[in-house]
Amino acid sequence: MKKHFSVVMSVYRLDNPGHFKQAIDSVLNQTFLPDMIIVVIDGPINSNLDGVVSSYEENPVVRLERLPENIGLGAARHHAILSTDTPIIAVMDSDDICAPNRFERQMSAINTMDVDVVGAFIAEFSHSPDTQERVREVPLTCEQIIKRGRFFSPINHVTIMFRKDSYLRAGGYKGLRKVEDYDLFHRM
Repeated sequence: MKKHFSVVMSVYRLDNPGHFKQAIDSVLNQTFLPDMIIVVIDGPINSNLDGVVSSYEENPVVRLERLPENIGLGAARHHAILSTDTPIIAVMDSDDICAPNRFERQMSAINTMDVDVVGAFIAEFSHSPDTQERVREVPLTCEQIIKRGRFFSPINHVTIMFRKDSYLRAGGYKGLRKVEDYDLFHRM
């Protein structure tokens, strides 16, 4: 069976169980499904969150990896990425909801264009996906990405899909906290 792509996600003690469930379900309801969803439990979590996380243990697409202590988002993602056996990686946060055709569109772009990383605009909301407050757009051309990247992250990190070999050549996520995505994008 040909492997296409994996989704990596980290969850930690302060994450909202309901948001996590919505995030995972949005991945499981895609028009093009990942081969694997690797969820790294980044240190101890509370029983409510653990109940939701554990409810996916029997799903053959979901693999849970528990870390004994919190190592941070970038390091947890790196752990998940290294454990994949697919050439393409998609990143999710534990409180984000994918558009139903996200992976279909991104896989089409990454397979037909000469790119290593693809991303997307995001619609942000505070309490309900039905009340979108703003759309966060990103630059679309290489020149625009480089220009914006000098001051701001040119990619919405929760929308990225990339080639694993390019990620590894760039050195992957480092042990940084708060700027782990910007650092990775700058090197990629």
